[in-house]
Amino acid sequence: MRRIFERVDGRGNLDRTRMHRLVDASPSRRGAGIIRELLATLPLPLSEVRSWLEELVFHVCSDHSLPLPATNVPLVGYEVDFVWLDAHFIVEADGAEHFDPTQRDSDNERDFALARAGYLVRRYSYRAMERERDVAEEVWRILGERLSLPGTHRAAGR
Repeated sequence: MRRIFERVDGRGNLDRTRMHRLVDASPSRRGAGIIRELLATLPLPLSEVRSWLEELVFHVCSDHSLPLPATNVPLVGYEVDFVWLDAHFIVEADGAEHFDPTQRDSDNERDFALARAGYLVRRYSYRAMERERDVAEEVWRILGERLSLPGTHRAAGR
C-alpha cells in the first residue's frame, strides 16, 4: 500500500487535502490509520525519475528510512542519477543497456572522472535491486562513514 501511495503522491496525482478530509470524516474506517500515517510523510519526488529502476531507488530509501538523495544532478560534466552531495556519494541505477561493453567503458570513464572530483560512485543493476535490503544496508554504511550519521551502525529499516 505504501508504494502505491508513494507512486501516486510522488507523481503529483494525489489530492492530499481531500485525503485528509476523508480520513478525518471517517477516522475508524478500515485503512484510515495507515492513510493518516502516509499523509504525514513528505512526498517522494518521483516526477523527477526517468525509469522504474530509479523509482525503485526512492522506494528503497523510503522503506529503509534512508535520507533522500538529489536526483538527476549535473556534476563534473555528467548528470548523475542520485547524489548525496554532503557525502559526495553517487548511486547510479543501471538498466540492461549498461551491460553493453561500449556503455560499460563509458561508465568507467565517467566513474573515474567523478572519483577524481571526490565522489564515490556505486552502481546498482536491476538484479542487485532485487536484494533491496542489502542495498539499503550498504547505502546506510556508506552514508554513515562519509557523514558520521548517528544510528548508521544499525541495520537499515530497523
